[in-house]
Amino acid sequence: MGECGSGDVRLFNPTAAFIWRGLEERLSESSIARAIARDFGIDYGMALADVAVTLDAWGAAGLATFEGQPVRVPTPSASPPSTPAHAVQVRRYRVGERAFRVRYSLAADAGRDAAAFLERVIALLAPLEDCAGPDGPDGPEVPMVVDASHETAFGPFCRAIVQRLFGPFEWLFTMHAAVIAFDDRAVALCAPQGSGKSTLAAWLAARGWRYFNDDLAFIDPDGPRVLPLPVAVGVKEGSRAILASEHAALHAAPLHRYGSKSARYVAMPPASVAASPAPLAAIVFSRYEAGADTAMHRIAAAQAARHLMDAGIIFTPALRPEMVEWMGSFLRRVPCHQLSYSNLREAEAALRTIS
Repeated sequence: MGECGSGDVRLFNPTAAFIWRGLEERLSESSIARAIARDFGIDYGMALADVAVTLDAWGAAGLATFEGQPVRVPTPSASPPSTPAHAVQVRRYRVGERAFRVRYSLAADAGRDAAAFLERVIALLAPLEDCAGPDGPDGPEVPMVVDASHETAFGPFCRAIVQRLFGPFEWLFTMHAAVIAFDDRAVALCAPQGSGKSTLAAWLAARGWRYFNDDLAFIDPDGPRVLPLPVAVGVKEGSRAILASEHAALHAAPLHRYGSKSARYVAMPPASVAASPAPLAAIVFSRYEAGADTAMHRIAAAQAARHLMDAGIIFTPALRPEMVEWMGSFLRRVPCHQLSYSNLREAEAALRTIS
């Protein structure tokens, strides 16, 4: 984080970065602490104390203000504030032969945005819903409690699912990427939001590529292998016409609104859905550019690392030195490419040359 006045640059550890993002989203102190306790697996009282100390320090230094006033925080309590919740429902799901269930709960004071978020999560997982009946296997249960800190909940929720289905893992690496595979060789389409990776992944899935996920690439570092969680693809309005001929369900799919975003969620063809992990053959930093000629070239590990940082990566649990060493080796071993395109057929042809 850079300070315009002094020119100083401050590097945040993962917890401080998490708190800063919470402030940017106008979350309350207790909501930030609840999210930290959930995502980092620590005691709520400890999380609340850390948040309080950090906000006090930032307020005193003039780094964090609300409407021009320094942040002021109450004395942390030893237990979380009362957030009564009621169970919304328990749903059963399956990835291949691996069954699991989710117990959804909505905090009574969560608000309209949280309820919309819950509807979105249920729509995303709908293609995995197991309709085998009450006598089928339940598998492990994954809780999903939706409260005021729901903005950060989906990624940890999905990582908890893959941990229970394919783990246990000492740690996981997650990239902001869609993952598809051809001939059992997975390709991660890594890009920031709005780069067209979901549209490209949905196009490829309709044409016989195996589909793993359209937003999160879960990597088992021992492979590296990609772990599948083939949720519905979120199709934005600008891509609906492009994909309508490939995915007929888009015509009737409802529009889900969440904050400033909106999308229609559509399941990929059952024959294209991945059910087991696959080795990661390549990382492709893809970007749709209107009118651009299709071009793809290999890039160096250092450049790939910068692109990964721009797109978004997460180590779970928190970053350790051996994870940094692993990432360097990972980017040297796995071929990395940059792809720009405006034609989906040409993009597919380019990807087939590396898959």
